[in-house]
Amino acid sequence: MESVLLDEDSGVLKFGAEEAWGITDFDRELNGMFPDIKVYWRTEEPDEEIYSTNDSEGKYFKDRFYVDTCINGNYESEYFTYESDVYKWLYKITNGKVNTKKKVEKFNEGVDLSEGDDFIRILEFTVVK
Repeated sequence: MESVLLDEDSGVLKFGAEEAWGITDFDRELNGMFPDIKVYWRTEEPDEEIYSTNDSEGKYFKDRFYVDTCINGNYESEYFTYESDVYKWLYKITNGKVNTKKKVEKFNEGVDLSEGDDFIRILEFTVVK
C-alpha cells in the first residue's frame, strides 16, 4: 500500500493498492472482513487500456476520462470529469486543431507509435457494479 489517509470530517479512509490486470478480489475481501462498509475503487491498467470504477455517482472518483497525448513530441496526460473538458483541453494543446471526436480520429490516422508519431488517446472509465 502506498499511503493511507483518514478524512476525519467525512470518516472516509483512502488508500492505494496495486494489483495486476485490474481489480480482482481486493474489494470483496475487504467487504468480507468489514461487511458494514462500502468499498469504492478505481483501477487503471494503461497497457491494456482498462480504466474502471464502481463509483457510479462519482462521489469519490469523479474523473471519467483519461487523456494521453504526444503533441509535437511533448507527452502530456490529464484526467477529466466531463467529456466537454477533454475537447477544450485538446483544443488548447493542439493550437485549435482538435476539438471533437472526429478530429481526434483524423489526428490519429496513420499513426505509428513504433515510429514515435504524435497521438491522442482518450480513455473512458467504465462504471462496473
